[in-house]
Amino acid sequence: GCVGLDVTSFFLMILVRLLELAHHLSLFRKKITNKEFNIARKEEVMFDIFQLSQVLQDVVAADDELVQLRNRLGAILKSDSLAEKAERMAKTLLGWVNTIQ
Repeated sequence: GCVGLDVTSFFLMILVRLLELAHHLSLFRKKITNKEFNIARKEEVMFDIFQLSQVLQDVVAADDELVQLRNRLGAILKSDSLAEKAERMAKTLLGWVNTIQ
């Protein structure tokens, strides 16, 4: 129902935002213009990454819930393969966050 749709949309929103933040973090590592600004902004980005990764972890924590999430993603995206890719991407992102801590 509506709650399932909300959770699925929330999952996709977090996933997209984490990908954007990961991209920003990679830019900070490549380019230094205003060092003080970059340090402050990098800390802000890192904080956001860790907070959002905790929420994403909570969403995909239980195996039963993950199966339901995968089914809802498949229905919304109209593709089981896209749902599996989104799930893999989420797990890859969570693994990456653990490496940058």
